[in-house]
Amino acid sequence: MATVQSLLKVAQSYIGVSEGTNTFNNLIAAYNSIRPIPMGYQVKLTDDWCDVFVTVVSDQAGMSNLIGRECGVQRHINIFKAKGIWLGRQFPKAGDIITFDWDGNGWANHIGFVEAVENNQVTTIEGNSQAKVKRNTFQWNDKRIMGYARPKYQVVGEVKKAIDELVQEVIAGKWGVGQARMAQLAAAGYDFNHVQSKVNQIFVDKIQTPTVVVSEAALIYQAAQLSKAHLDKLLALSKQYQILPSLLIVMLHFEGVWGQSNVAKLDHNWGGMTWSASYVGNPDIKKAKGSPRPKSEGGYYLRYASVEDFFEDWIYLLRPGGIYKVSGQRNFKEAVKGLFQVGGSKYDYAALGYTKYLERMEARRVGIDKANPGVLKKLDADWFAGSEGNEKVIVSTDATTWQTGERIATWVKGKAFDVLETKEVMQKAFLLADNGTVLGWLLESDVMSA
Repeated sequence: MATVQSLLKVAQSYIGVSEGTNTFNNLIAAYNSIRPIPMGYQVKLTDDWCDVFVTVVSDQAGMSNLIGRECGVQRHINIFKAKGIWLGRQFPKAGDIITFDWDGNGWANHIGFVEAVENNQVTTIEGNSQAKVKRNTFQWNDKRIMGYARPKYQVVGEVKKAIDELVQEVIAGKWGVGQARMAQLAAAGYDFNHVQSKVNQIFVDKIQTPTVVVSEAALIYQAAQLSKAHLDKLLALSKQYQILPSLLIVMLHFEGVWGQSNVAKLDHNWGGMTWSASYVGNPDIKKAKGSPRPKSEGGYYLRYASVEDFFEDWIYLLRPGGIYKVSGQRNFKEAVKGLFQVGGSKYDYAALGYTKYLERMEARRVGIDKANPGVLKKLDADWFAGSEGNEKVIVSTDATTWQTGERIATWVKGKAFDVLETKEVMQKAFLLADNGTVLGWLLESDVMSA
């Protein structure tokens, strides 16, 4: 039977096989033995052989008709497209075929199998990886991944679990979190939305039980819970730095599933922030080198003494006058845009790019809103109300530069703007905003009274 399990069993049997061994030689011979040979090319022992591995495994699993035969990755992608199994950069699941473009030039040059997906990471089995067959791990949307293909495997017929049993397994974490949970439940033939609604209801019931000390403002989505204490901390920082509450809440679910990701549990790091010897961040927050990042990426995560310390350090990056243009934005889409260069930031917040990041953030926001009707809207509305009635100052017509040294545009001079924050430098300084958009810090000597 052409199942994911039977294919991966064959692939797993080759793990550890190195170039120059008899098994390796037999692998190449097996590829060349089936006629007609793709492109009429007889593969040599010295050739790159990642796609030879994929082809031979599919041959031996009896799935050549599902996957096709090739030794060139880009040509194999064309076969996937012709068979209607090419997914591109969609979220993968076990049994998918993964392709890479190491050089970023639009030409695929490596291929393997997805063995497992968990916490947004894929574990792969690849031939010709450091001259052998080995497992590797990547973030599922690593920029070097060109895309995935999903052969039309047969689904193993099995008696499905009762919904109550399945829900308890989900709560216990046996089906992963986020998109990984969605993929695994779908692969097993379950209706994700139905299962998740049952999970959410159990958590809602717990919140409504008087013996559970959780306020009605706490949020629940995909079995992850944002506690009242953590929510209050976020709202305080949202007010301090003038950042839309819904942006922070949705980002933290997208990046760390509100503390359920591995790095969140190990390092109190809900955002996957990376450690480096030169990183300073919020100077008032202590941090250390944490757990290692995936081998494909290298380096280490930052470790915090508490989740609250992580909040202080992470949101500090989004502060007014920092590298991102998020502070003061009153529209969710514009706030997300401020995380990327297209929105005025100095760097892109995520390799995913603005368009795809926005799509996934908006989808996550819709999901959170459905699970917690009206809560995000109320939190944002309260934030708007708290932002009204700000002190205003008029920029002097003689002002030349912002505190950062950037030149002040002519249209700014002589006009009144909201004051989001004040601080003492050599003299008093004001953080100015125009209809929610942060302009910059201006010294008191460069302003007139409102």
